Amino acid sequence: MSEDQRLEQQIDECRERFERLSAIIEQLKKGYDYETRPEEKLRIDAELKEREQQRQTVEQTWQSLEAGKVNLEQQRLVQEARQLERNKAFKEALDAWREIRSLTPDDPQVAAEIQRLEERLQRSQRLTDTFKQLTRRLNEIKPIYQTVITRLRQMGETGVVDEDVVGIVDEFLQGNLSADDFMEVWRVLTTAGARDEPDYRALADRLKRGEIVLFLGSDIPRLPDSGAPIPETMIPALARQANYQNYSGSLSMLAEYYQMKPEYGRSSLVRQLEAIVATTAPEISLYRLLAKIEQPLVLISVNYDMYLEQQLQQSGRKYALISSVICATPECEIGSVVVQYSDRETSEFLRLEQELSGLKLIEDGYSLIYKIRGYCSSQSHRTAYQHHILTLAEENYFTFARHLDKLIPNYMVKQFAARGLFFLGYSPHNWEDRLLVNAILDKRRHQQYEPAHVITQESDPFVRTYWDFRGVHRYEIELSEFVRKLEAYLA
Repeated sequence: MSEDQRLEQQIDECRERFERLSAIIEQLKKGYDYETRPEEKLRIDAELKEREQQRQTVEQTWQSLEAGKVNLEQQRLVQEARQLERNKAFKEALDAWREIRSLTPDDPQVAAEIQRLEERLQRSQRLTDTFKQLTRRLNEIKPIYQTVITRLRQMGETGVVDEDVVGIVDEFLQGNLSADDFMEVWRVLTTAGARDEPDYRALADRLKRGEIVLFLGSDIPRLPDSGAPIPETMIPALARQANYQNYSGSLSMLAEYYQMKPEYGRSSLVRQLEAIVATTAPEISLYRLLAKIEQPLVLISVNYDMYLEQQLQQSGRKYALISSVICATPECEIGSVVVQYSDRETSEFLRLEQELSGLKLIEDGYSLIYKIRGYCSSQSHRTAYQHHILTLAEENYFTFARHLDKLIPNYMVKQFAARGLFFLGYSPHNWEDRLLVNAILDKRRHQQYEPAHVITQESDPFVRTYWDFRGVHRYEIELSEFVRKLEAYLA
């Protein structure tokens, strides 16, 4: 039974009970009016007050359930609207926000979202019209046509409009600039305002020396032709296994549902997740690129899969997976560390974090991969604590927040020193995602670390503001473009 169906059932039960109590109250009122015996009237009056109190309680519960139903529907519509906007379906996203407004007409945030999307839709329609006009005049501006289209498309996707660029395009299309003058002005203008990009040669050199920590996000499988499972496909598959119809929430909420249902439980969830990610390593260009680097790397990964590790192993690179126990048992405490080596069959269990600090992993040639949410390994490499290192359900994230000092090993924090930090393929839309970012950034801020950077073309104003607020410099570049340009200096 879905959450919607459960709420509807509870509302129906409250409605029926309210109607039954109302009928009883009416009968008691009539009995009271016709009754002549004083002691009986006192009894009926006492019962009447009790029934009215019961009805008031039922009515309050009913109203609370109705509010919960509205809130659940609003959450579903907000997630749908966000996804539609990410898919550039602005009209459909706008329709979803208008439906949200019908549920909460006085919410100023909803009104602001509608206004923002209306402006974005108008901008998108205007850009579409501009593309058509430019295409009709392609032969006149052929040397810069693709550059102009790419720049305009980028502005449409990010919402950051360069009025100077738009202005000269309009001047050309309106006949106020000749094709030659337009191309000359374009070159001068775009050269002066070139896009902020990393120095790929310098960055490649630092990667080769192991001076950069990479935070590898769950969007990396979106890289072209990877064929790897992504959350949008994993979550529906897991929901179907639990007979959760029309589920549209996060993975952590779905994991919490598994754990609360006695017929499923955490073991069932882990088993289903392993079945999804336990595939032959897909060809992911970023992982292939990292596997070329001979110097041991320091990596943070939020991914449950082992695709990066398989790529490193195929290239003959040694690595050590580091994970912290999130689910306490009589045998292991929260914060105990599990180390899985690429060249050993058994993992190492360290009860004290100090034991990890005593290892010389980098010195022995191992790349460090800190699996901040744990991982699902193959049957042959499964550790005895496999289920205990997985941060999956909402409950696990709450534990992570409470025991942050224990769960991020000091050994890993020390590796941040004198190293830069780049976030790749990570979109902190959900609170769980922001929790992980905050944890890493907060660990870094206690020392004089260099600023962190993120490769992103995120158009969501909240996410863009979040990165800026956290002091993370945004390079507005597609991840695939970043990997392609970096590869030229790492090949």
